[in-house]
Amino acid sequence: MLDSWMAIANPAAVAGPVLVADWGGGWEGLDAAEALAEQGVEVTLACAAPCPGGTLHQYQRNLYLARLDQRGIAILHHTEVTGAGLRHLFSGRTGPLPRVATVVHAQGREPDDGLWAALEGAPGRVRAGDVLGPRSAEEATLEGVTALQAARAAVF
Repeated sequence: MLDSWMAIANPAAVAGPVLVADWGGGWEGLDAAEALAEQGVEVTLACAAPCPGGTLHQYQRNLYLARLDQRGIAILHHTEVTGAGLRHLFSGRTGPLPRVATVVHAQGREPDDGLWAALEGAPGRVRAGDVLGPRSAEEATLEGVTALQAARAAVF
């Protein structure tokens, strides 16, 4: 068992067949599945989100799904991986894990907020980006620009 970041960083080191357990429908599960399939590994993607890539922009998601299909990646919709096997989120139906050598967990991101402890309370410091929670580059940029605009408005 390993996390998606390790699978993406070194897909050649991952033994297949692989089950990618994607809880949130983000890009890390899709990228792990795609990177592994490009290495010739048989991949099944179990996605517990409403749809694979559900957190991505529609056009990005469509491109990912086309590539996953082209690479022969099987997708189990609305399915989470539990300690006992697979569970369908809506019906509760359970079943065994497919025959796999490796389970790759794509369980989302964690914020990198260590710097905030040193900055908190300093004049003009505003929480934005990963300090608030895991963010995409677009979200963090928007929050940074918004914080900068608020700071400038406070000065004038």
